Amino acid sequence: MDGKKSHKVILIIVGLTILLSLPRFSHYVAPDSTRYVELASYFQGTLLKQELHTPYIYRVLVPYLASLGPTNSLDTNFAAINVLFTSAAFTVFYFYLQTLIKNTSQVNFGMLILIVAFPTVNYSSGVMTDAAGFFFFFVLATYLFLKKRFLLFTIALSVGVMAREAILILLIALLVYLIVTYFRGPSEEWNPKLLFSFVPPILVYLGIRVVFSNLPSYFWFPTWQQFLFTVSRPVAWTTFGLTLLPPLILILIGYRHQEAPVSTVLSIWSFHEKALLLSLTVAGIALNIYSITSAALSGRFVWPFYVVLIPLAAAFFSKENSSLFTFLGTLSTKVFNNDT
Repeated sequence: MDGKKSHKVILIIVGLTILLSLPRFSHYVAPDSTRYVELASYFQGTLLKQELHTPYIYRVLVPYLASLGPTNSLDTNFAAINVLFTSAAFTVFYFYLQTLIKNTSQVNFGMLILIVAFPTVNYSSGVMTDAAGFFFFFVLATYLFLKKRFLLFTIALSVGVMAREAILILLIALLVYLIVTYFRGPSEEWNPKLLFSFVPPILVYLGIRVVFSNLPSYFWFPTWQQFLFTVSRPVAWTTFGLTLLPPLILILIGYRHQEAPVSTVLSIWSFHEKALLLSLTVAGIALNIYSITSAALSGRFVWPFYVVLIPLAAAFFSKENSSLFTFLGTLSTKVFNNDT
């Protein structure tokens, strides 16, 4: 796709993101939101350090940016910053998807279901840190790894830790990738130097904890009691289902109607790309298991997994597969106004 068309698509992506973020602009997604506002107030000098709460204070990036403006309302600042991060994430995702999927209609389909998904409406403009830490830096780091820009990958991961420490789950993906490429991949894909990527983000993570070391330290430890509490909350299952099920159902529909073998569908990806998607799948499952047993069940923890779900849905997409795909394919082509 030429630069002129890409610029047009990016404008559409940003416009749709802003439009879908307006209905819930600056809402509190969870009780955590109050803690992030307190951290922003601390950066403004209106709240004492001793009044802050862990582990929320470890996620310094978005609250710090919110403390700088652009308005006098911290809630509005959080929302505006998160919409910006979501728009940036979707833009990077567009190039990520173009790298994995060469068919324009499939890319259009993937971008449509990505943008109109539940997280855009519910999380993109919330007073939280999710749009940055759980999504933008996750997508950016994944894209850079896909392009084998490993130094930039490490930098993105290190900055992302300041937004959300859960991005360290990508280190599990990196470890799985190294194992897969060592045992099954071509020799040129095995790169033990990638182990150095572990060091900077972990140092940043520890550095933030040192800064706030005079406050009670906090770690999310899996417990049976937390698991039972988490799975007993209907609202948690609702957000989890609304985030996971739509792309998963589209994948299953595409798989069911696909005439070619799955191996043929997935043959569009190189070994490097398959190994990366497999690694991200393992990391995504690990993140959700850990969150359910130690923190919360939420669609927020599924959102990063879209780096796998959306490419799979796009790969299985064909207008001829079902009436739903025909409708979505036609709609996505009209929205992005691209020729196949």
